[in-house]
Amino acid sequence: METNLTNTMKSATELGEAGFIIKKGKARLLDIDLEKGRLNKRVLKIPPLYIDDYKGTLFRNMVAFEQCHRECKPYVTSYLFFFDGLINSAEDVELLHHKEVIHHSLGRDKEVAKLVNSLCKEIAFDGYESYLQKVVADANNHYHSKFATIRAKLVHHYFSSWVVGISTLAGMIVIYLILIQTGCSVRNASKPKTVTLLDCMKHGILDPLFGHFSFTFREDEIEGLKSKLPNYFSRLFNSTSIKDVSERLKSSFITFQKDDETNQENQSKQT
Repeated sequence: METNLTNTMKSATELGEAGFIIKKGKARLLDIDLEKGRLNKRVLKIPPLYIDDYKGTLFRNMVAFEQCHRECKPYVTSYLFFFDGLINSAEDVELLHHKEVIHHSLGRDKEVAKLVNSLCKEIAFDGYESYLQKVVADANNHYHSKFATIRAKLVHHYFSSWVVGISTLAGMIVIYLILIQTGCSVRNASKPKTVTLLDCMKHGILDPLFGHFSFTFREDEIEGLKSKLPNYFSRLFNSTSIKDVSERLKSSFITFQKDDETNQENQSKQT
């Protein structure tokens, strides 16, 4: 894999989208480690950092001390530049606070992001001198890998929140059902349609709505219906057009009604 020597750490949000797992470390404050986890994921372990109203002044003084003494290694400066890249917005602070990496008493996450980003302004620093250079380089190499890049884009655009995620899943389900329906329609179009008596009666009653449809009946189905129905109904299925069947059903209903009235009249005369 081509080595990416970018010395700037990606933000916590970007790392999360790319599949990085951020955990609370149990070592000393400056001991930040990047490990390989399950399914080729990377686990970034960061010891908790407590920020209050006085930490800003303390960090500035320590950075000034390291800048003024050449024999002093820039451990604190490297640490602050690491967090300067890790935190770019209030969302990054919220994520790190949720992972128990950052604890603060400044009231708002936005104030924490503003404080951290202001600590490294106008400071000359060579990233190759950082004791965290290997951690940053390994993180950037994995971040720019093909799998992590695709995952980051999908999460950023389609699963950035639970609302967007549900909408994305709903859209995928709808597309899947449409594909199934299309496949079934193509498959059924190549086969003759099987029609039952109930279907015929339905089309006969709702002929004004369904009269424009035309289907081809299977001969074996028609013969089966003929054998099961009385002779009085068998003449309805001499045609293969649904509109003809509808007209015959209508005329049959009228005949049924007339026979019914005649039977009632005969019964009344007998009584």
